[in-house]
Amino acid sequence: MSKDSATPPDPVYYVVSGAGSDIRTGEFANVEPLTLQETSFFADQGGFVAVVIKGNTMALHVWADRVATPAYAVDVTLPT
Repeated sequence: MSKDSATPPDPVYYVVSGAGSDIRTGEFANVEPLTLQETSFFADQGGFVAVVIKGNTMALHVWADRVATPAYAVDVTLPT
């Protein structure tokens, strides 16, 4: 199905290939402690980031090897 024929219309999707690949232990050393516990599973895993832009929100879905669903997701409010 193309985006033009989808009902209701799909948001815009982008896939950023290679993002998250070859992440090394300690890569997130400067991350806030509450977020750090959520990122520890990324060490030594390949993956990618899927970006969904809808309205004034950009959702980042981080996919990692050996994880069947997005390993991490965050919504970013875009400037208007």
